[in-house]
Amino acid sequence: MGLQAMPSLVFVIDTLSKGGAENVLLQYVESLSGRYVIKVMVLKHIADYRLPEHAEIEFVLSPEQKLTENGFLILHKLTEAAKAADLIIGFSDFWVNYVCVLAAKLAQKPVLLSVRNQLSRELERFDLPAINRELVHFCYQHADKIVCVSDAVKADLVQAFAIPAAKIQRLPNPVDLQKFAQNHLPPQGLEPFFAAGPVILVIARLVKQKNLAFIVRLFAKLKADARLCIVGKGPEYESLLALTEHLGIAGKVCFPGYRDDIPALLQHAALLLTASHYEGQPNAVLEAMAAGTLVVAPKIPAIRELITSGYNGLLFEKADEADAIRCIEQALANAGHTRNLVNNAGNTVTPHDSHHASLALAAVIDSIIGKTK
Repeated sequence: MGLQAMPSLVFVIDTLSKGGAENVLLQYVESLSGRYVIKVMVLKHIADYRLPEHAEIEFVLSPEQKLTENGFLILHKLTEAAKAADLIIGFSDFWVNYVCVLAAKLAQKPVLLSVRNQLSRELERFDLPAINRELVHFCYQHADKIVCVSDAVKADLVQAFAIPAAKIQRLPNPVDLQKFAQNHLPPQGLEPFFAAGPVILVIARLVKQKNLAFIVRLFAKLKADARLCIVGKGPEYESLLALTEHLGIAGKVCFPGYRDDIPALLQHAALLLTASHYEGQPNAVLEAMAAGTLVVAPKIPAIRELITSGYNGLLFEKADEADAIRCIEQALANAGHTRNLVNNAGNTVTPHDSHHASLALAAVIDSIIGKTK
């Protein structure tokens, strides 16, 4: 008897621009490439990351083509890819996952969906939230399985969209512990900024969900002589820059855009600060915990699954400026306590190691494929 062929997977994502979902997908592709034949279908030809070497990459549309105007073309190409695969995996919420379910049904193949955020909150920024709410309910319940990054996301799917809990499995985000534990030189090009005083680091898309104006305003009120580095890009950039100038702190705040040296930034920062209104499971928080950098964050469900305030990080009441300032100044003033917190955080993040997370995803994949063989 010959060797049994490896099962084939098709991962589908909207772009490979810099972002948390894209980073996680590429980690999974790299880890799983020896176990499966992998194809990644990227709906729009936008690729800021280095493309994986051990997977076939297909860009469905050009950067100029719109997803909504090419729905039938996308559906056709995904259906043809699904016919040749054992499993199709949707890796972006809403539109990508909708079309993955449709393609899988047309190809008569199983489909696995990944859900990375609280969809009921994400709907708030849509022009047509009602129809998307119905589409989530209709399409997601037809998935063979759904993996989500946190209990908060799972609860949202069950409560807001009536998705059966038995269909959903929690699969936390992976992090490359070895990469973030290594010693790194100061971030290139930012050495003077980091040498001038303790740096409060923010890593986020510059969008309203991340509540970055709140961070800029509270930074202006800090008594400590610190610097603020906001890493990322997005539509809020101009308004945030204007706010720093209005508050007279532009000289102490930098916006370096996207950076590839996140481990170096984290290791040379005094702390990572986030103030998001909601999250699925923020990669930056996991990476900070792995890098030995203190996390200061709001008390929202996804964060509280990772951090216990005073044990492995510091949490403030959501949107409470004074409480956030108290946590930051406590962290900057008490190095000994901070060391204890980051040591505990390192132990907390160990189960998120990329290898363990990939094995957990492989177990889900194999359970679906096994049922259809």
